[in-house]
Amino acid sequence: MRVRRCHRGGMYVAVLMTATIVAVIGISALTITRIELRSGEGAKDTIEARFYAQSAVEMGAFSINDNPTWRTTYSNDTWVAERPIGNGKYTWKLADEQDDDLANDPSQPVRLYGKGIAGDALRIYSTVVETEVDAPNLLSNPGMEGGATGWFGHDCTVAQYTAGAHSGSKSLVAKSRVDYWAGPCQDITSTIEIGTTYEIEAWVKMSSGPCQARIVMWVGSEWPWEGLDGQWLTGPDVWVGDSGWTKLTATLTPTWSGSLDAAYVKVDTAWGNTAFYIDDVVMIEEIGVQPLVPLAGSWRREVLP
Repeated sequence: MRVRRCHRGGMYVAVLMTATIVAVIGISALTITRIELRSGEGAKDTIEARFYAQSAVEMGAFSINDNPTWRTTYSNDTWVAERPIGNGKYTWKLADEQDDDLANDPSQPVRLYGKGIAGDALRIYSTVVETEVDAPNLLSNPGMEGGATGWFGHDCTVAQYTAGAHSGSKSLVAKSRVDYWAGPCQDITSTIEIGTTYEIEAWVKMSSGPCQARIVMWVGSEWPWEGLDGQWLTGPDVWVGDSGWTKLTATLTPTWSGSLDAAYVKVDTAWGNTAFYIDDVVMIEEIGVQPLVPLAGSWRREVLP
């Protein structure tokens, strides 16, 4: 009788062990299935987040190209309000990587970021966008790398300066200035056309102390300019210091009667006769608002914090 009871007890234990193993296998199978489902959902979210981020960059590019005042409309390095897309949402922002100011220089490129969110997945892509300008510079030796070639001094002396430059290795110094109107000039008589608007810029630095500087254009008769038939066109006065380079800009439209005898573009100051340096001068025909396009090779996936 004892042998029978032991046999029955052993069978009972075996049944319990089998049932336990089956239960463990079942639970394990359910766990693996759940992990696989979650993994599949995670992969799906990642793919969607990637797509939404890329779409965000495209929507950002469309928004700024559709808004001529985007540089003042949007704040630097600030995400716009999130918007729904598919099963997730997206947002984008602009960042001026040169000086953190979108509005101070319309020629500076900016980096456009796009963020996509789907479930727990988040992706960010970015690219640099810039204005594609094909207009040629109408000035010779604009970067002063050729010394004073192409330039002359109006009531001052101009000379090559190698101890500092805005770009490259050389700039031009205007010294021994008679008065505020004295400055470096270039003859543009054969370059400009009547009624055409020109965008002009120049980088300037004072030799000592701050002063207001400006870009001016003369069209009319030959030297000595003052009192003769013609006109001065003057850009805005801009404060320029001696510790860094400041960009001057002017948009000027010259007109005249009959044939043009002489035309010059010049940089001078609003007062005083302090020496100053000039570099990277550009004069192009006005091109108006141009679309921003991605800069080749600037696309990248951002590392998430």
